[in-house]
Amino acid sequence: MFKYIKKIFAWLPIGIAALGSVGAFIVKWDDIVEVYREYVDCEENTSQYAKDLFSNPNQANLQVKVLPDLSFKEGENMYMRFISEKDGQLLVFDINSEGALTLLMPNQYYNDGFKLQANKEFIMPENNWGFDFPAEEPFGNGMLVSILIEDEIDLKSILPVSFQALSAGMAKPILQHLNDQLTQSVMLDGVLRPYKWSGVISNYEINNQ
Repeated sequence: MFKYIKKIFAWLPIGIAALGSVGAFIVKWDDIVEVYREYVDCEENTSQYAKDLFSNPNQANLQVKVLPDLSFKEGENMYMRFISEKDGQLLVFDINSEGALTLLMPNQYYNDGFKLQANKEFIMPENNWGFDFPAEEPFGNGMLVSILIEDEIDLKSILPVSFQALSAGMAKPILQHLNDQLTQSVMLDGVLRPYKWSGVISNYEINNQ
């Protein structure tokens, strides 16, 4: 999707085998794949798979808008605008037309995550990042998956694998792992319950002319 996406991930290990210690968590790629092996060969495309997992009731009224339009010609810059009625940690993924998954937030500018403040607009990329998101191949329909987590959380505890981009087959285990972490019951504020989170799916298209 993005021509300059690698600049965002200069802080991450290179390649899809990029795993290892993140804080107190030590995760091996083989372990993730082994636990979620059935999802690697799942025939459902990545976009539909993500939509099924993260079209959560939007309790925070998280709103995501792709700018300036939903359809882009090659080389046109894409921006994303976020606003929510609740504070929360923001996770953003891109799924391109081939089903590959890219992590857009957190990134090198918000290594420990980004907290979206209630009723305060956030536009990505920010001016001080020094680059844009020009649309490029693969052409076709893509999708943004935006997740707002209202509870205080160390994102590395639910997304312990560092990566730049993953193929469609490898993307599904990560997405399933993330969903399992968000929906499991954990002790929060003295109560055993799942995390409070909202998910928004945003579609876009990239054309070659």
